[in-house]
Parts: sequence; structure tokens; C-alpha cells
Amino acid sequence: METILTWPGGWAQDAAILVGGISLSYYLRKKATDGRSGFRLPPNRKGLPLLGNALDIPLHNCQQEYSKWSKELNSDIISASALGMNIIVIDTVSIAVELMDKRSSRYSSRPETVMAKDLMGWDYLFAMLPYGDRWKERRRMFVQNFRPADTSIIRPQEHEFVGRFLVELNKTPDRLFEVIRGAMGGFIISLAYGIPVKARGDPHLNFSEESVRLLAEVSTPGSNFVDVLPFLKYVPAWFPGAGFQRKARDLYYMSDKFRSSPFNAAVTNFGTSLARPSFVSVALGAIDENGVDAESQKQIIKDTAAMFYGAGTDTIVATILSWIWRMLKNPQIQARVRAELDQVLNGRLPDFDDQDQLPYLMATLMESMR
Repeated sequence: METILTWPGGWAQDAAILVGGISLSYYLRKKATDGRSGFRLPPNRKGLPLLGNALDIPLHNCQQEYSKWSKELNSDIISASALGMNIIVIDTVSIAVELMDKRSSRYSSRPETVMAKDLMGWDYLFAMLPYGDRWKERRRMFVQNFRPADTSIIRPQEHEFVGRFLVELNKTPDRLFEVIRGAMGGFIISLAYGIPVKARGDPHLNFSEESVRLLAEVSTPGSNFVDVLPFLKYVPAWFPGAGFQRKARDLYYMSDKFRSSPFNAAVTNFGTSLARPSFVSVALGAIDENGVDAESQKQIIKDTAAMFYGAGTDTIVATILSWIWRMLKNPQIQARVRAELDQVLNGRLPDFDDQDQLPYLMATLMESMR
């Protein structure tokens, strides 16, 4: 943990050593590619030489900031550049659906992140895999062994972790975000692996949270020279200015531990009283141990299970926080939701069977997920 938090100090020195060569490489690359495609980029803010918009690209509240850019540039599709990397931002749902869903075969794929994928070993995640056989294998494994409609696995764990959330929130009401993220992160890990998760200080949960934070950091456009000039990945770690290589080498263990540690615990517990139904238990149970591809299938299960935390936790937490924010901003709606709850529940906690009797509450929740 300490290594992760204290590393960035040498970045400026490495940047200074490499900047001359990179500036020349960038200039030659730009001269060689300008005008070749014949296509113009969408409107963008004026950037700096070499850096482009790298200093303006938001690291927090990205949606709101890019929406402001869209209004400033009077366009629903805008662009930005960071050290030679072009970023296209779509500001409306209708255009996003048209391009990324209806025309996905042409416009939708995965960005190339050399630092995260090639140097740090995160190439097994859905978000990093381009469409192809590896992506299809893991997608198929997920769909076949995780069915949200089968509530026998999901509902008991939802009850448990919502109960944990209420207890922890009552203890520390001033730490709402941490309590929500801890409870929902634990729920996702339990759902994926079926392993016990502590309410506080769980090693799997803490490591997963730190790993996702680091991955987001190194995947941010413009954060690493090697993503702009991929040939730099062949520069040896001892070479002056190759601090990114040393950083990748020192943190490589995280990508392997992120998928291996909880999976190995799940495999150890599989078939014992410590295991609970989960994606991993269902998938392992479907494997023919005597089959020729048993080990390959286990690897695919391990890779697919690792996707749960990164993909699920942020979505759930964002939805909950969005709902809470809307309730605080609209006290009249909050009062109506409270009145409906009081009328139906009479002081008890809600259950899934109550959904049909709580139409207004359900409408507010659906609006938060829209």
C-alpha cells in the first residue's frame, strides 16, 4: 500500500529526460498522419502544443465537466487530445445508442492502454479486451453461469449486505460514502466468489478497492507516455527516463493478486460448509474435471470473476448516491416516498415482496438508474 501511494514522486524527472525525444517523435508522427484519413475530428477546446488538452481533462466529475465542454462547443459530439491520443465524447443518449449499440460493429471496441494491459498485466479484464475469441469466451462464461433472474443466489446475499449497510451506517452516519462502498463492494465479492467478507478491514475488499483505483489512474488518457508512443514499452527499466517501466514492474503483482487471491480462496472453500452459492461455485460445478479443457475453463472462470468488482461496485454505488442526492434536492418527493413507506410497512423493513405496493418508491429508484 505504501509503495502505491508514494511512487509518483519521480515522474517529473522521467518526463524531463524523455520530453525531447517524445516531442520529436510526436511531431514526426503527426506530420506523417495529418490529412491521411481525410476525416475531421469533432469540435474541441484549443490545446497546448504537444500536451493538447491533457491539463484540462477531468479526473473527477467527468460527466458534468464534459457536458460543460459540449455546451461551450455547441456540439453533442466533442473531442479532446492528450499527448497525441484523441478522445471522442458523446453527450446525448440517443447518439450514444446509435453509434455504440446499433453500429457497434463499426464504432465500438476497447481503447489500447499499453501501460495497464501490456506492462501491468490487466489484459484479462472485459474492459481491456477487444472483441475477439478471448472476449467471447469470458462473456459466454458470465452469461451461462450468472443469471440475475435466478434469485436463489442473489436475494439471500442482498438481505445480508443491506443489513450490514444499515448497521454500519447507524454506527458511523458521517461516513456515508465509505459505508455504501464497503457494503456494496462486499456484496459483489461475495456474489462472485462466495467467500466470507468482513464488515470492516476485509483484506480482499481493501485490496480490490485499491487495485481499481490504481487501474483507473494509470488508464486515464495522457497519464503515461507509453500509451501515446507504444514502442516505449520495449525500453528497458534501467534506461534513464523509463520510470514507467519500473512502476509497472513494481505494481505488476496487483493484477495477478486481484484475480487470484479471492479465486483461490473460493476454490479452497468449494464443496465445504464455508462456501456459499456464487458465480464461481456454479461455474466450477459445471466443469468436467476429467475433460481436456478443464484447466482452460478454470482460467476463464478466474478471469471472468475478476470482472465483477470493477464493473459492479461503481454502478451500484453511483445509483444509490444518485437516489440519495435526488431525495435531498427534492424534499417534497422525499416526503411522498416516506409517506408511502410508512403506510405500507408500518415500521418494519421493506422486502422484495413489497415492491408492487411501493410504486412511487420504485419509480424514483428507476429514475436514478436511467
